[in-house]
Amino acid sequence: MTPFDSHERSNVVWPSVFTDTDLSLVYLESNYLISLRQCLKDIRCSFHLLDNMVPPCQRANAVCLMEIVIQCGKFGLKDLKRINHCRLWLNVVTLADVANAAGTQVEDKFYFAERIERDEIGCRNVQQGNQFKPNKKAWKVWRRLLNKLCVTRYQRRLLRPMGQWLVAPAQISLRYYLRCQSNTR
Repeated sequence: MTPFDSHERSNVVWPSVFTDTDLSLVYLESNYLISLRQCLKDIRCSFHLLDNMVPPCQRANAVCLMEIVIQCGKFGLKDLKRINHCRLWLNVVTLADVANAAGTQVEDKFYFAERIERDEIGCRNVQQGNQFKPNKKAWKVWRRLLNKLCVTRYQRRLLRPMGQWLVAPAQISLRYYLRCQSNTR
């Protein structure tokens, strides 16, 4: 069984953590969010944000990295948190975010991320989270995850290449933008 076996969807709509309260987020460290999600689940409610900050699906067969980690069952709770720290620091969500433009292999800058500074990554700069740079143990677990997604760890060719782009080329380079509105007349 590969980490992709449970992810045969072609068009993914990522749910908000406040809409799908049954979604297991064992790596979540914010007690406030955990309590809020549990309360919503207990009273059988959800709430919808105008902008749930969930990135749009950019490629066919897109896979959320944390879903892969949980589904494969090869990582303990500490490792889940380490992977999530790396993912947050890199500001990536899906496998497409760490793959090359052809969608065939993991880019070196994401595999060797511990050697570079955050501003050298250039992925989703606008909505970066506040995350300290992970330690060496975390990067080792991160690479272990990426190795599980690849045919060999030396070439870093993906077991299952990404599908076609679902967005126009102009949208790929500008994944997010800020829209400011002024109240002046």
